[in-house]
Amino acid sequence: MDGEIVDWGDAHVHLVSNTLQYGFGVFEGIRCYQTTAGRSAIFRLSEHNRRLFDSAKILGLKIPFSEQEIEKACIETVRVNKLRECYVRPIVFVGDGEMGVPSALTNDVLESPDAAHWLGTTLTGQDIFSQLIEGTRVSILWGFATGLVVTALSLIVGLTAGYLGGIVDDALTLLINIFLVLPGFPLAVVLAAYPGALLATVHAVVDEENARLVAFAALDNLVKGAAGSALQNFNARFGYPETMGLEALPLWP
Repeated sequence: MDGEIVDWGDAHVHLVSNTLQYGFGVFEGIRCYQTTAGRSAIFRLSEHNRRLFDSAKILGLKIPFSEQEIEKACIETVRVNKLRECYVRPIVFVGDGEMGVPSALTNDVLESPDAAHWLGTTLTGQDIFSQLIEGTRVSILWGFATGLVVTALSLIVGLTAGYLGGIVDDALTLLINIFLVLPGFPLAVVLAAYPGALLATVHAVVDEENARLVAFAALDNLVKGAAGSALQNFNARFGYPETMGLEALPLWP
Protein backbone atom coordinates (compact mmCIF):
# COMPACT_ATOMS: atom_id res chain seq x y z
CA MET A 1 0.00 0.00 0.00
CA ASP A 2 1.54 3.30 -1.19
CA GLY A 3 4.64 1.36 -2.20
CA GLU A 4 4.95 -0.74 0.97
CA ILE A 5 3.81 -4.16 2.18
CA VAL A 6 1.56 -3.60 5.21
CA ASP A 7 -0.33 -5.93 7.55
CA TRP A 8 -3.99 -6.71 6.88
CA GLY A 9 -5.16 -4.65 9.85
CA ASP A 10 -3.14 -1.61 8.78
CA ALA A 11 -4.39 -1.57 5.17
CA HIS A 12 -7.10 1.08 5.41
CA VAL A 13 -8.01 4.49 4.00
CA HIS A 14 -9.72 7.44 5.64
CA LEU A 15 -13.50 7.76 5.50
CA VAL A 16 -13.31 11.09 3.64
CA SER A 17 -10.94 9.91 0.92
CA ASN A 18 -11.97 11.30 -2.46
CA THR A 19 -12.22 7.89 -4.09
CA LEU A 20 -14.60 6.64 -1.39
CA GLN A 21 -16.72 9.80 -1.52
CA TYR A 22 -16.83 10.36 -5.29
CA GLY A 23 -15.80 7.06 -6.88
CA PHE A 24 -12.81 8.76 -8.46
CA GLY A 25 -10.34 5.94 -9.06
CA VAL A 26 -9.35 2.99 -11.26
CA PHE A 27 -8.58 -0.65 -10.59
CA GLU A 28 -7.68 -3.92 -12.29
CA GLY A 29 -8.73 -7.50 -11.61
CA ILE A 30 -5.99 -10.04 -12.30
CA ARG A 31 -6.15 -13.79 -11.71
CA CYS A 32 -3.21 -15.77 -10.37
CA TYR A 33 -3.21 -19.53 -11.08
CA GLN A 34 -1.14 -22.44 -9.87
CA THR A 35 0.64 -24.18 -12.72
CA THR A 36 1.16 -27.93 -13.14
CA ALA A 37 4.72 -27.39 -11.93
CA GLY A 38 3.39 -26.10 -8.61
CA ARG A 39 4.40 -22.50 -9.20
CA SER A 40 2.07 -19.49 -9.25
CA ALA A 41 1.57 -17.51 -12.46
CA ILE A 42 -0.22 -14.17 -12.75
CA PHE A 43 -2.31 -14.15 -15.93
CA ARG A 44 -1.24 -11.46 -18.44
CA LEU A 45 0.13 -9.17 -15.74
CA SER A 46 1.77 -6.73 -18.19
CA GLU A 47 -1.42 -6.34 -20.27
CA HIS A 48 -3.58 -5.75 -17.18
CA ASN A 49 -1.03 -3.31 -15.82
CA ARG A 50 -0.98 -1.39 -19.12
CA ARG A 51 -4.77 -1.13 -19.03
CA LEU A 52 -4.59 0.17 -15.47
CA PHE A 53 -2.29 3.00 -16.55
CA ASP A 54 -4.41 3.74 -19.63
CA SER A 55 -7.53 4.00 -17.46
CA ALA A 56 -5.76 6.33 -15.05
CA LYS A 57 -4.59 8.50 -17.95
CA ILE A 58 -8.14 8.81 -19.31
CA LEU A 59 -9.42 9.85 -15.89
CA GLY A 60 -6.52 12.21 -15.32
CA LEU A 61 -5.02 10.33 -12.37
CA LYS A 62 -1.24 10.47 -12.07
CA ILE A 63 0.20 7.23 -10.72
CA PRO A 64 3.34 8.00 -8.67
CA PHE A 65 4.91 4.67 -9.66
CA SER A 66 6.13 3.22 -12.95
CA GLU A 67 4.53 0.25 -14.70
CA GLN A 68 7.50 -1.92 -13.75
CA GLU A 69 7.16 -0.95 -10.08
CA ILE A 70 3.45 -1.87 -10.08
CA GLU A 71 4.22 -5.22 -11.70
CA LYS A 72 6.87 -5.99 -9.09
CA ALA A 73 4.45 -4.94 -6.34
CA CYS A 74 1.82 -7.40 -7.60
CA ILE A 75 4.34 -10.23 -7.75
CA GLU A 76 5.75 -9.34 -4.34
CA THR A 77 2.27 -9.25 -2.78
CA VAL A 78 1.55 -12.79 -4.02
CA ARG A 79 4.95 -14.02 -2.87
CA VAL A 80 4.86 -12.49 0.62
CA ASN A 81 1.35 -13.82 1.29
CA LYS A 82 2.42 -17.28 0.03
CA LEU A 83 -0.64 -17.57 -2.18
CA ARG A 84 -0.76 -20.34 -4.76
CA GLU A 85 -3.92 -19.00 -6.42
CA CYS A 86 -5.51 -15.63 -5.78
CA TYR A 87 -7.14 -12.56 -7.22
CA VAL A 88 -4.84 -9.54 -7.50
CA ARG A 89 -6.59 -6.17 -7.46
CA PRO A 90 -4.33 -3.11 -7.83
CA ILE A 91 -6.26 0.08 -7.03
CA VAL A 92 -5.35 3.67 -7.86
CA PHE A 93 -7.17 5.97 -5.43
CA VAL A 94 -7.14 9.57 -4.19
CA GLY A 95 -6.56 9.74 -0.45
CA ASP A 96 -7.99 12.02 2.22
CA GLY A 97 -7.50 15.77 2.04
CA GLU A 98 -9.54 18.67 0.75
CA MET A 99 -13.15 17.71 0.08
CA GLY A 100 -14.68 18.39 -3.32
CA VAL A 101 -14.92 16.80 -6.74
CA PRO A 102 -11.34 15.97 -7.75
CA SER A 103 -9.83 17.47 -10.86
CA ALA A 104 -9.97 15.33 -13.96
CA LEU A 105 -6.98 16.89 -15.69
CA THR A 106 -5.31 19.44 -13.42
CA ASN A 107 -5.26 20.71 -9.87
CA ASP A 108 -5.96 24.28 -11.02
CA VAL A 109 -9.64 24.43 -10.09
CA LEU A 110 -11.64 27.55 -11.05
CA GLU A 111 -8.50 29.45 -12.02
CA SER A 112 -8.76 32.91 -13.55
CA PRO A 113 -7.37 33.42 -17.08
CA ASP A 114 -3.57 33.46 -17.13
CA ALA A 115 -0.65 32.39 -19.30
CA ALA A 116 -1.23 28.70 -18.54
CA HIS A 117 -5.00 28.80 -18.93
CA TRP A 118 -6.04 31.49 -21.40
CA LEU A 119 -9.74 31.28 -20.51
CA GLY A 120 -9.38 29.90 -16.99
CA THR A 121 -10.46 26.49 -15.71
CA THR A 122 -13.71 24.77 -14.78
CA LEU A 123 -14.93 23.47 -11.43
CA THR A 124 -13.15 20.18 -12.12
CA GLY A 125 -9.93 21.92 -13.19
CA GLN A 126 -10.28 21.42 -16.93
CA ASP A 127 -8.83 24.05 -19.22
CA ILE A 128 -11.70 26.00 -20.84
CA PHE A 129 -9.64 27.00 -23.89
CA SER A 130 -8.80 23.33 -24.56
CA GLN A 131 -12.47 22.43 -24.30
CA LEU A 132 -13.31 25.26 -26.70
CA ILE A 133 -10.75 24.07 -29.25
CA GLU A 134 -11.98 20.47 -28.99
CA GLY A 135 -15.63 21.46 -29.30
CA THR A 136 -14.92 23.89 -32.14
CA ARG A 137 -13.14 21.21 -34.13
CA VAL A 138 -16.18 18.95 -34.02
CA SER A 139 -18.60 21.82 -34.69
CA ILE A 140 -16.62 23.03 -37.71
CA LEU A 141 -16.40 19.49 -39.09
CA TRP A 142 -20.15 18.92 -38.88
CA GLY A 143 -20.93 22.44 -40.04
CA PHE A 144 -18.73 22.01 -43.10
CA ALA A 145 -20.23 18.59 -43.85
CA THR A 146 -23.76 19.96 -43.46
CA GLY A 147 -22.95 22.87 -45.76
CA LEU A 148 -21.68 20.48 -48.45
CA VAL A 149 -24.82 18.33 -48.23
CA VAL A 150 -27.14 21.36 -48.32
CA THR A 151 -25.24 22.85 -51.27
CA ALA A 152 -25.43 19.58 -53.20
CA LEU A 153 -29.16 19.20 -52.54
CA SER A 154 -29.79 22.84 -53.46
CA LEU A 155 -27.99 22.41 -56.77
CA ILE A 156 -29.95 19.28 -57.58
CA VAL A 157 -33.31 20.84 -56.71
CA GLY A 158 -32.52 24.15 -58.43
CA LEU A 159 -31.24 22.58 -61.64
CA THR A 160 -34.18 20.18 -61.75
CA ALA A 161 -36.72 22.98 -61.27
CA GLY A 162 -35.04 25.22 -63.82
CA TYR A 163 -34.64 22.50 -66.45
CA LEU A 164 -38.09 20.94 -66.23
CA GLY A 165 -40.04 24.08 -65.28
CA GLY A 166 -43.82 24.08 -65.26
CA ILE A 167 -45.59 22.02 -62.63
CA VAL A 168 -42.32 20.53 -61.37
CA ASP A 169 -40.94 24.01 -60.74
CA ASP A 170 -44.13 25.00 -58.92
CA ALA A 171 -44.12 21.83 -56.80
CA LEU A 172 -40.48 22.21 -55.78
CA THR A 173 -41.01 25.89 -54.98
CA LEU A 174 -43.99 24.98 -52.79
CA LEU A 175 -41.94 22.30 -51.02
CA ILE A 176 -39.09 24.75 -50.36
CA ASN A 177 -41.52 27.33 -48.96
CA ILE A 178 -42.97 24.71 -46.62
CA PHE A 179 -39.53 23.86 -45.27
CA LEU A 180 -38.75 27.54 -44.80
CA VAL A 181 -41.91 28.01 -42.72
CA LEU A 182 -41.59 24.83 -40.62
CA PRO A 183 -38.85 25.95 -38.16
CA GLY A 184 -40.96 28.80 -36.75
CA PHE A 185 -44.42 27.35 -37.27
CA PRO A 186 -44.38 24.68 -34.49
CA LEU A 187 -43.18 27.29 -31.98
CA ALA A 188 -46.04 29.58 -32.94
CA VAL A 189 -48.52 26.70 -32.52
CA VAL A 190 -47.17 25.83 -29.09
CA LEU A 191 -47.25 29.43 -27.92
CA ALA A 192 -50.78 29.87 -29.21
CA ALA A 193 -51.99 26.65 -27.56
CA TYR A 194 -50.44 27.35 -24.15
CA PRO A 195 -52.98 29.18 -21.92
CA GLY A 196 -51.95 32.77 -21.38
CA ALA A 197 -48.66 32.43 -23.20
CA LEU A 198 -49.65 34.44 -26.23
CA LEU A 199 -51.85 37.44 -25.47
CA ALA A 200 -51.32 39.56 -28.52
CA THR A 201 -52.78 43.01 -28.46
CA VAL A 202 -52.90 45.21 -31.49
CA HIS A 203 -52.56 48.88 -30.71
CA ALA A 204 -53.69 51.31 -33.37
CA VAL A 205 -51.94 54.64 -33.48
CA VAL A 206 -53.05 57.41 -35.79
CA ASP A 207 -50.34 59.55 -37.29
CA GLU A 208 -52.15 62.89 -37.57
CA GLU A 209 -49.50 64.39 -39.80
CA ASN A 210 -49.43 61.67 -42.43
CA ALA A 211 -52.84 60.17 -41.68
CA ARG A 212 -51.35 56.70 -41.49
CA LEU A 213 -52.56 53.86 -39.32
CA VAL A 214 -49.76 52.02 -37.57
CA ALA A 215 -50.49 48.63 -36.03
CA PHE A 216 -48.20 47.25 -33.37
CA ALA A 217 -48.56 43.77 -31.86
CA ALA A 218 -47.02 43.09 -28.47
CA LEU A 219 -46.81 39.98 -26.31
CA ASP A 220 -48.33 41.24 -23.07
CA ASN A 221 -47.00 38.30 -21.05
CA LEU A 222 -43.44 39.12 -22.00
CA VAL A 223 -41.43 41.85 -20.34
CA LYS A 224 -43.23 45.15 -20.91
CA GLY A 225 -39.94 46.98 -21.14
CA ALA A 226 -38.89 44.85 -24.11
CA ALA A 227 -42.15 45.65 -25.90
CA GLY A 228 -41.70 49.35 -25.19
CA SER A 229 -38.15 49.27 -26.47
CA ALA A 230 -39.32 47.53 -29.63
CA LEU A 231 -42.01 50.15 -30.18
CA GLN A 232 -39.51 52.97 -29.66
CA ASN A 233 -37.20 51.39 -32.23
CA PHE A 234 -40.17 51.05 -34.56
CA ASN A 235 -41.03 54.73 -34.16
CA ALA A 236 -37.44 55.79 -34.70
CA ARG A 237 -37.13 53.60 -37.78
CA PHE A 238 -40.15 55.16 -39.49
CA GLY A 239 -39.71 58.69 -38.15
CA TYR A 240 -42.62 58.75 -35.68
CA PRO A 241 -42.51 60.51 -32.28
CA GLU A 242 -40.58 58.46 -29.73
CA THR A 243 -43.53 58.13 -27.31
CA MET A 244 -46.19 57.32 -29.92
CA GLY A 245 -48.14 54.21 -28.88
CA LEU A 246 -46.46 53.81 -25.51
CA GLU A 247 -49.48 55.24 -23.70
CA ALA A 248 -51.59 52.36 -24.95
CA LEU A 249 -49.33 49.58 -23.66
CA PRO A 250 -49.21 51.27 -21.00
CA LEU A 251 -45.51 51.99 -20.68
CA TRP A 252 -45.34 55.76 -20.60
CA PRO A 253 -46.25 57.97 -17.62
